[in-house]
Amino acid sequence: MAVRPTSLIQLDPATLEDRFGRAAFRVGHELQDHPLTQLDALAELADSLPPDRIEHNLGSVGEIVPDGEVPQAELTPGELVRTIETNGSWVVLPIHDAPSYRELFDALFDEVLRAVPAREGEVRRRQAVFFLSAPNSTTPTHIDKEQGFLLQIRNTKTVSIGGFSDSEVARREVERFCAGGHRNVADLPHDAQAFELSPGEGVHVPALTPHLVKTPPGVSISLSVGFETDAVVRRAAVHRANAGLRRIGMTPAPLGARPRGDLAKERIVTLASAGRRALRRS
Repeated sequence: MAVRPTSLIQLDPATLEDRFGRAAFRVGHELQDHPLTQLDALAELADSLPPDRIEHNLGSVGEIVPDGEVPQAELTPGELVRTIETNGSWVVLPIHDAPSYRELFDALFDEVLRAVPAREGEVRRRQAVFFLSAPNSTTPTHIDKEQGFLLQIRNTKTVSIGGFSDSEVARREVERFCAGGHRNVADLPHDAQAFELSPGEGVHVPALTPHLVKTPPGVSISLSVGFETDAVVRRAAVHRANAGLRRIGMTPAPLGARPRGDLAKERIVTLASAGRRALRRS
């Protein structure tokens, strides 16, 4: 395929134009040998980050955890990384505010931003996080607000990406999440496509799309490059507004049914969010 020249991540412009934000697809990358993606460097990263910036849970859980509550190991961030082969956990390490990773972060987004289709609008809230998983770990079925590229660094990982079982389940789960609920959903991805990822391979995970992640024996490391776009923010605002309308007994039109109504909902949510930010600053 015709791939845009790049040193870190291979993104085919035609595939992105056709499928970005709409369906999962494979990508390639060259991060598996980068010095900042190795376990010793990630342990140093964990030591440098505030503990409240690091997400971690035990990996020996079910494929669905509908209440969002997953147990944790009682270890420091650095200990979690250094003992990842035996502690039974998965760990998330953000790099978007880590000075030692700024050059890598900027280089990744330089390449991603050139490839995002114009229909998505402005790219917002850029972030990148490492996922470290103990052997035989499961990240339960969940959805994310960000458009993402999951890039496998070490060992392998299976990412099952699908949909919801029907439109009513989709409406309920997405509205709940966009209104501030946890990301875990109550059902497995429907009609899922399983992506078996090895080092140097990755997959695009569209925003608000159910997916389940499993790792085999051996420590798995991957890097997730995620961001919101104008298109995603608009969709999330309508879902959030609809959730609020249902709480007061109304039956709002679903996203896309009434474009003018969607626009009004977006504006209301945007104004309300701006008001809350102003109050917090005052």
